[in-house]
Amino acid sequence: MSQTKQKKGAAGGREAEATVIAFMNRYLLGAVLSAAAVIGLALFGRSTFGFLFIRLGLSASSAAATADGVVLGLFASASAFASILSIAAFFDAKRRYPATLKLLIEAGAAPKKKKEPFRVELTRWVLSEDRFQDVVRFTESSLEKDVLFSGEFESPLIVAAQYTAYFIISLIALIPITITLFLLLRTPLVAAALAVPPLILFYPQLTYRNKKSDYSRAVEDELPFFAAVATIMSSAGLTIFATLQRVAHTTVFRAFRGEASVIERDVELFGRAPLDALDERARTHPNRMFSAFLSGYTSIVKSGGEVEAYLLQRVREYLDWLAFRWRQYAEKAASIGEMMLTMYFIVPVFLIFGGALVGSSLIFLLIPLPLIFAALLYSSISTSRPRYPDTVSAKLILPIAVGVGVAVPLILLVPSYSYAGVGFGLIAFAAALDVQTASQVKSINEVEESLPIFIREITEYRKVGYDLLKSLSKTSRDADNNKAYKPGFKVVLQDFVGQINLGRTVGQAVAKTGSWLGRFVFFSVQALAEAGNVTPALLEQLGEFTHRFVEAKRQTRASIRLFKMLGIMMPILLSISTLITVFMLQSFATSGLGSAAGTPFGTTTGFNLQLTPLEQAVIYIFIVTSSFSVGLVIDKATEGTILSPTTSIIATAIAIAAVAGFAHLQPLLKQTLGSSL
Repeated sequence: MSQTKQKKGAAGGREAEATVIAFMNRYLLGAVLSAAAVIGLALFGRSTFGFLFIRLGLSASSAAATADGVVLGLFASASAFASILSIAAFFDAKRRYPATLKLLIEAGAAPKKKKEPFRVELTRWVLSEDRFQDVVRFTESSLEKDVLFSGEFESPLIVAAQYTAYFIISLIALIPITITLFLLLRTPLVAAALAVPPLILFYPQLTYRNKKSDYSRAVEDELPFFAAVATIMSSAGLTIFATLQRVAHTTVFRAFRGEASVIERDVELFGRAPLDALDERARTHPNRMFSAFLSGYTSIVKSGGEVEAYLLQRVREYLDWLAFRWRQYAEKAASIGEMMLTMYFIVPVFLIFGGALVGSSLIFLLIPLPLIFAALLYSSISTSRPRYPDTVSAKLILPIAVGVGVAVPLILLVPSYSYAGVGFGLIAFAAALDVQTASQVKSINEVEESLPIFIREITEYRKVGYDLLKSLSKTSRDADNNKAYKPGFKVVLQDFVGQINLGRTVGQAVAKTGSWLGRFVFFSVQALAEAGNVTPALLEQLGEFTHRFVEAKRQTRASIRLFKMLGIMMPILLSISTLITVFMLQSFATSGLGSAAGTPFGTTTGFNLQLTPLEQAVIYIFIVTSSFSVGLVIDKATEGTILSPTTSIIATAIAIAAVAGFAHLQPLLKQTLGSSL
């Protein structure tokens, strides 16, 4: 019945479409133009023709009478044409309707061919031309390993053909442009444009090499957690391939999901044995840790050795390696602090003195300097920090609007305190952002602190005879009375168990937490519940792994507290060093040392030691923005995200107070130290 209604609806839609198309003929166009002429004559005909006849020399009364006659005649003619053409359009549409409907039905029955993107057509054209095959093969051979291990499922041949096409197009376009510019400008510098096509050809080699490196590091970071899951699953009687099949369909593991998909493809699509697929991946994979892990596993299985003992030994090694990674990160944070001191203290002083010596334009380089320094420090922190991405989300539109809404009025109303307007705008932006993310970051920390206790409790319930589901339910019911659990973890646990009580299976339940470690632990519990044979020993292994990871992370956070204190104190130190430099320059200028006669370099030139109000404003804004950017870097180092800018708010507020204090103390300093200078 429903299919009949759908067919009738489709037929009715085609009939209506055919009617509209049939009416779109030349007669209808003429009728529309005639109707427009009728409307125009009715509105503007008398005044327009009256004006024309007056310009031709007729009197006003004669012109009006003549215009009325002309308009009346044209109005009648246009109306007649509109009527006749409308009738003709109707009969012509009636004649065209059957053929139009037939064409629409045939077009609807035939599958519509989707138009392919231009780059796909371009790639197909390059692959079909024999003359380009040498370039394509050369590019493919240099890209193949990088593309295959970049974590993106792309064909090296397609990538090579695509960039070869871009290379050819850029070469064809740039050669005549370069020749024309050379003839016009008569300079060989325009030939530098010909370097663009080779850069386009080699660009994918750089990008995919970086992607390969990032993907390899991501696999290395997730390997200890995968090994822990594989050990637990192996104790439950499952192979690593079964573990990979489960990992391939989860969002907890990012890099290993790609690895699992490749191995699963080799087994199920290409017909390889699981051990052969693992061997092949171990032989070709660029990451040595992962390659050694897989090859060791396949060797143990083939030789009939103890798989569980091998996996357990590997997990312990990886736990020690994880602790070393966190310690190494803490040491790197200390070196980053030293780098930060060098950047933010020495470079600005040199720029300020350089502005006095060679020109004030150097001082304006202070404006982009905080952004450049922050980008370098952020990149260094992101590279050295272990990658376990907690999920913290925020909408930036509202914070940006609040920041701009605070900064712009303050700058316009009090231009002499522009640094305060910029600073309060940044504080407003950070505060609006922190309102969205503070609870998320707090919940992540509370979940991670409670995870070892949670695993220990369900282990104890298993020891007294509860199965895993009852252990989860019992733990959830007792969570409100358990003071060891943090509030953030109680919400996650009760929601997870509530989903199961509402009819979902354990595998279908979702742990709604931003903590990556929390999602990993619940994923492991789900895997154990579905595998069956969950012994307390398996849960104890998971508990030991989680406890050691949380402890390593806690110790690292404690060791970089000095780094955070340095960030809070830095606005004061930066203000003192920079503003004393400004004060010294102004003191030298007022004492005559900046004049031409007073310089040791002769009388031909002098130093511009007197800073203008604009240059002072630039220096003050530099102090405020530097404090904000340093706070963001420290928040990234301690919390793993810049979306929780607590340190930035404190540092920016201190910077505003320090600059304002110097502005008020400057006259007193001049009066006190002026005689000695």
